[in-house]
Amino acid sequence: MSPASPPQGTCVKPGSDVVCSGNGNCICGKCSCEGKHSGQYCEKCLHETCPTKCEELTPCVQCKAYGTGEYENAGECELKCYTKPIAIVEVISQDSSSDDEVLCRAEDATDQCAFYFVYDQTPDDPRYIDVQKTKECPPTPPIFWILIAIISIIVVVGVCLIIAWKVYAEVSDQREYARFEGETQKAAFKNTENPLYQTPVATYQNPMYGKQMKQ
Repeated sequence: MSPASPPQGTCVKPGSDVVCSGNGNCICGKCSCEGKHSGQYCEKCLHETCPTKCEELTPCVQCKAYGTGEYENAGECELKCYTKPIAIVEVISQDSSSDDEVLCRAEDATDQCAFYFVYDQTPDDPRYIDVQKTKECPPTPPIFWILIAIISIIVVVGVCLIIAWKVYAEVSDQREYARFEGETQKAAFKNTENPLYQTPVATYQNPMYGKQMKQ
């Protein structure tokens, strides 16, 4: 867009020289915005598909508010971000940002916590950037109870293995004892005379034999 001519002065945002912020046309002294843009000077674009400065501002927000991120070194943070009007606030409502603000959410790789900030939407650099003081972190896993559960599982498995081994040993002993008794009975049967067997050989003694010899 070319600089505004006098009749288009009402379509130029104060502090800028671009007609309708470059996002529309000035018709009859008013901006007719294109696409998803809106506002008196077509300076707003709050639709989810609109480009934002969230990614661009995140490194400076992160280093100034939390001392982490791409510019975590204090000297580098000051050098790269000294022009950014960053302020720390207690809470940023995620549901009530004004029409002039863009809500940003980013994640800190150092602790996997999310942080929020808002900036005012202007064609140029934001006039303010408010950062929520505290991050929103995922709930800490209950380490104590996890350890208790793991130990309990190990103990239960160990007891089950011991019981299984004892049962196996008992069954094996019973089988061995039964086999031993069977072999013992077989051996005893082989060495014992059958009580029902009667030998065909009989011995008889004549009671008169001795008396006749004496006479």
